[in-house]
Amino acid sequence: MQDDQETEEQSAEGVEALGWEQCPDGRVCFWTGKDYKGGLWKYDPGSGYQNTPAYIHKNANSFVSKASVDVNGIDWITPGQSANYRRIRPGDYRRSWDFGGDLDACDRA
Repeated sequence: MQDDQETEEQSAEGVEALGWEQCPDGRVCFWTGKDYKGGLWKYDPGSGYQNTPAYIHKNANSFVSKASVDVNGIDWITPGQSANYRRIRPGDYRRSWDFGGDLDACDRA
């Protein structure tokens, strides 16, 4: 039983590592699923403000930042006027991200 548990843990670590490998340096990557699984969006902070693609819109359930700058995740309360922000710093990550259910856009902080 102990061996099976260790194998499951190693497999989970391998999946996490594989998810992270999909994210290139300089980007903040968002996945539709928890634990870095599902559809992937690679946000480039150098591109400035970007609305999320339809498949990530209010559906970013995990992320990793390999960017060298801070990025704001944006939840528009009133589009173009008032918003909630979540700062994403270089090296930040979340296997399960509650704010991702509100994510509308990203911009360099």
